[in-house]
This record gives sequence, C-alpha cells and structure tokens, in this order.
Amino acid sequence: MVKRIQENLKLPKIEKTIYIQDVSTKEEMEEAVRIRRTEGKHIVPVPTFEIKKDFSGILLDPFRILSRGRKKNKKNKKENAGVERSVIRPVFSYFGKYTIKDKVFKDIIRLVCDRIKGITEISTIRIDKAQNSNDIEISMNMEIAYGYNISEMAEEMKKQSKKELEYMTSVNISMVNVKIVKIEVDEEKLQEKALRYEKAVKNMTKLEKIKRK
Repeated sequence: MVKRIQENLKLPKIEKTIYIQDVSTKEEMEEAVRIRRTEGKHIVPVPTFEIKKDFSGILLDPFRILSRGRKKNKKNKKENAGVERSVIRPVFSYFGKYTIKDKVFKDIIRLVCDRIKGITEISTIRIDKAQNSNDIEISMNMEIAYGYNISEMAEEMKKQSKKELEYMTSVNISMVNVKIVKIEVDEEKLQEKALRYEKAVKNMTKLEKIKRK
C-alpha cells in the first residue's frame, strides 16, 4: 500500500519501511482491530495532539477527526456507514501539545455570523465538553434582524458553525444549540452588520480565487 501511495503521489523513493509489528505488540494490534470493528475508530501511533479547555484545564484526548464512508451489506447494496472516528493515541509524547483555546472557537463562530445575512450579532457563546465523549458542545445566544425567518437563520447558523469549526479545528462538534434572544430593529446597527457582511463576502471571494489558482 505504501508503495502504491508513493507512486500515485510521485513521492521520492521509499528508503525504509517500518511495519506495525515493529512498533506494536500482538496484544496492541488485536485491541486496535477490536476497536476498529466495534467502534469505528483507528488507533495510530502519532505525536500528541490535545485540546485544552481554557477555563477548566481539561485535556481532551484522544483527538478525533470526522470522516464519512459507505459500505456494502450482504446483498451488495450500499448503505451509509455513518461517521467514522479516528482516535490518535500518541506514542511520542515528547513532541509537545497542540492547544486550542475557547477564544478560537468563539472567533470562528463570530466570523461565521458575519457571513450570514440577517444575523446581527452573537451575544454569548459557551463551549462545553460532552459528558460521555470527547466531543464539543456549543451554545450561543443570537440576535436576528427584523424581517428574517427565525428558524431558517438558526438552522443556517448551526449548520455553518459546525462545518467551519470541524474543518478548521478537526474537533468533533456533537451539538450546536442556538437561542434567539432579540429581534434587531436598530437601523444603525443593521447598517454596521451589512458592512461586515459585505466585507466577509469579499474576503470569501478572494479566498475562492486563490484556491482556484
């Protein structure tokens, strides 16, 4: 497999191949297979990546990344395999820690807000660790401009927040709770939001052009 990857990516010739048997015991490999089959998780020996909660100091480890796949059942019909979680359990801890503070999550959410027309402000954001997993739960209070559909705005904010947070941080977001706390009718504030929206759209357009190049 590594030879095929090397050829497809046109990488330099492989100088040395390290087999899983060289770094893991038989028991560890059997445990990895069991978890792979029963929980859909992959355990790989890589450097430590940990998410440290800013206010609580709780380390969220292992680090999980979303991937989606499909599988075939016995009748050869494709069906959704659901979300497959990759769990990183580090061997080389001396590489250090990768820390993401709560403020990063909040900044991303507010940037998402600026890109959705009709949402004037996110007044409060709370970041929590899920009780029975290493996922993150988001709760926010949102203000909407008069004349926009409340449920549509809330669903769009939830969808875009989850998408951007998982893409930028690789952290699983299990829940996004949105509470509408105000309908904004202040013309001056709406104008400020409109300017931020236009700026956000221009920035996104520039990024898309750069990606195409």
